[in-house]
Amino acid sequence: MFAQADFDLTEKFSINAGVRYSNDKKQVRIASLVRNIRRPCNVIQNTCPIDFTGSVAASNWSPKIGAAYEFNDNARAYVHWARAYRAGGFNLRNTAIDTINFGPGPFEDERVDSFELGVKTEPMRRSRLNVAIFYNLINNMQREVNLTDPFAGTVQVIRNTADATVFGFEIDGQTEITSGVFLEGSLGYLKGEYQNVTFDLNGDGAINAADADLKIPRLATLTANVGLTVEQDTSLGQLSARVNYSHRDRVAFTDNNLGFLNPADRIDASLSLAAPTGNVVITIFGKNLTNDVQHGSDTQLPAMLGPVPLGEQPPPLSRGRTLGLELKLKIN
Repeated sequence: MFAQADFDLTEKFSINAGVRYSNDKKQVRIASLVRNIRRPCNVIQNTCPIDFTGSVAASNWSPKIGAAYEFNDNARAYVHWARAYRAGGFNLRNTAIDTINFGPGPFEDERVDSFELGVKTEPMRRSRLNVAIFYNLINNMQREVNLTDPFAGTVQVIRNTADATVFGFEIDGQTEITSGVFLEGSLGYLKGEYQNVTFDLNGDGAINAADADLKIPRLATLTANVGLTVEQDTSLGQLSARVNYSHRDRVAFTDNNLGFLNPADRIDASLSLAAPTGNVVITIFGKNLTNDVQHGSDTQLPAMLGPVPLGEQPPPLSRGRTLGLELKLKIN
């Protein structure tokens, strides 16, 4: 159930409030993969031996309250607090033979309290500038922890690993330099820290300060983007050209911080022609034009998989330079 209301206290000042109630129940019967190797069975026909059963039930209230002030038609400020939940459950992709310590679960709900303060403006025609500062309190963080395993290679374990805080800000804007020429960009900053670790993240057999000092996965400190777009009307139709540069800092990929993704810098560009009727659009595009090497993931593998030595395993790569032609047809 969900309800929300907005109240205009004055012509410029308003408050809004909302609440969501949810009730979640899950029941599972799991036939783990590693327990069924070379054992023909069919999950749909229910012929696989079930090695794990469980159920969970939880309900929660998610409130939100905020306020906004409109300086004029082109500028407004807002502030809000909201609480949200990510439902708990079970890991249906269980590959761990140890179902006691690394089995399907259950794992509990994750709770996030989000505080945000921001300003949205349109200083000029076809221009905008937005700024937001936020602070998140994460309780019972849910993580898909990837662990090495000499039997399965890699084991994915879903657990509530820690409480954490995340502070950040975002700035994005756009301006029309001259008629039909737009410059836009964005800048994001994130700083996250563990506050209370409840899972052995680094796998050293103890939960201590070494786990709390690890970096939170997928939390890049700095992200940035800048793009230039040109839109012009021609006798053949509307011509649009765009070039874009984006950056992402080096970021941890795995919870134990043994896997990292290198900094990513890429340039994309496109040139489109839309027929005057709008029914035909032809686009020539190029992605990652500098052919920059970018890792797609960095999951660790064990030194030995059974009796077979694996050696060093390079992470898979994202696509290199890609050039293409796209044709869109709209049939009335």
